[in-house]
Amino acid sequence: VENEVEKELIIQKKGWGYIELFAVASGDFIHLIETKIQEDDFKGDNAHFKYEIRPEYLHRGRNYGRIQFYNGYEKLEFPIVVEQKLYPEKMRKQRREGEKQFLFIMRQYIAFRTRQISLNQWLYTSMEGLETWIGVDGNNPLPRLFQIQLFLADEKYKEAGHLLKYVEKEFQISSSHGFEGIYFLYLTALYKREEEYVDQVRDFLRDRYEKGDRRFVVLWALIYLDEGLGRNIGRRFRELERQFHLGCRSPILYTEAYSIMKKDKELVEKLTSFEVQVILWALSHGQRDIDVIERIISLWGTVREFELTKLKLLEKCYEYFPTEEILSCA
Repeated sequence: VENEVEKELIIQKKGWGYIELFAVASGDFIHLIETKIQEDDFKGDNAHFKYEIRPEYLHRGRNYGRIQFYNGYEKLEFPIVVEQKLYPEKMRKQRREGEKQFLFIMRQYIAFRTRQISLNQWLYTSMEGLETWIGVDGNNPLPRLFQIQLFLADEKYKEAGHLLKYVEKEFQISSSHGFEGIYFLYLTALYKREEEYVDQVRDFLRDRYEKGDRRFVVLWALIYLDEGLGRNIGRRFRELERQFHLGCRSPILYTEAYSIMKKDKELVEKLTSFEVQVILWALSHGQRDIDVIERIISLWGTVREFELTKLKLLEKCYEYFPTEEILSCA
């Protein structure tokens, strides 16, 4: 496979009744054109669900992935196997450079959110990285979407507007419900800043999330578009924990969760696996807030099962705050 290939699955229904299924893909090489099947998608008893194979994410040999369809009542799973016999050097270079720049952009964002670099540093260094990424992978909409976010953060609305139009024209992702499509909707809402449009996008995302589309990108967009969710930090924290238990390990999730912990340390209640992982991540990224550490110590007496991660957390706390109180917990 050298170029993107469009494939399809045929979903057959049995019986009567309204049908709505959400779709998620496991495997970077699988790109979903849509992320939902509804009653209108069926012609007779069959619905044709289209997806693409992205060759830049394939390694030589067999590549394993799957597409899952689910709602509140059932789950269907289709394994996807692609055998890649050739792997052109240009494609390999694009993939390596894209992954390298994506990680760089994420590190810069985390550094900004954790106040290790200034807004101007974040904007400048990230824009440089994105220009490099676009230079080697011009067919990928993601770096341009990141650029739009930077323009909006820098209040360069004219540039953001031009790039939004370009992305829509070149990549046609506004109607997609994949990651890029959801991100595009979020950025468009930030750009337009019209209450009616923002409410429309918020309601659309909220409806998807409440009906079972639990992807982190949907929740992340809602955090910033849904005022009710934004103000209720307890609810936000619980939703982030739910994402963790669904398997999300994004550093963005940890950043959002730890920022809440700093605002209200009482939300850390039982040193759950989620709370421990978030604090460990924060400590390893230079976030050493004494209030959070004191909360850990106050809860240590409630710990009944001494898992390795909890002992590691105590060790990290002592490494940065070597006090007798922490030592007595060991």
